[in-house]
Amino acid sequence: MNISETVLDAEALSPLDAMAAQVLDAIAPRLPGGVASLDAIDQAVHEWQHSGTPPTVESVDQDDLVYAFGITWGNAVVRTHGWQWVDLTFHEFDDWEGRAVVSPDRALMILPFAHIYECLEGSDEVKISFSLAVIGTDVIPTLDPNGYVNLVHNIQRIVPRG
Repeated sequence: MNISETVLDAEALSPLDAMAAQVLDAIAPRLPGGVASLDAIDQAVHEWQHSGTPPTVESVDQDDLVYAFGITWGNAVVRTHGWQWVDLTFHEFDDWEGRAVVSPDRALMILPFAHIYECLEGSDEVKISFSLAVIGTDVIPTLDPNGYVNLVHNIQRIVPRG
C-alpha cells in the first residue's frame, strides 16, 4: 500500500485534546455511567448507531462529538500500547487523508474518526473497547512492518455484543 505519513507532535495535538475534553465534559452526563470512559464511549457509539440519536446536548456539534470520541480512543491506544498519532495520505485512494494512530512498526493502524463514521453509517460494528483489548494479544498475528493494516477492519467478535 502506498501511504505517506506525518507524525503529530504534542504541540499539534494539544488544541485537539483541549477541544475533546470540553466536548466530553459537556456530554458526560448523557453517557452510560455519566462519565467519559472508553467503555462508555463504545456503548454510546453503539447506541447512536442503532437509534440514530447522538448522546449530545444542543451546544455540541455531532462532528465535534465524533472527533472527541475519536481523540479519546486514539489517546487510550497511544497511552496503553505506545502507538503514535499521525496524519496518513493514502495515495492509492486519490490521496485520501486520515488521522490515525499507528503501531511503532507501522504494521497496524486505527483510523478512529473514520471508524466511528463507518459505524454510524451502519457499515461496521463498534469495536472501540474491543480494539484496545486485543492489541498485543494472540488475537492479532505477527504482521509485516509498514503494512498499515487497519486493525478494526480485521478483527471480529466471537461472542456477539451483549
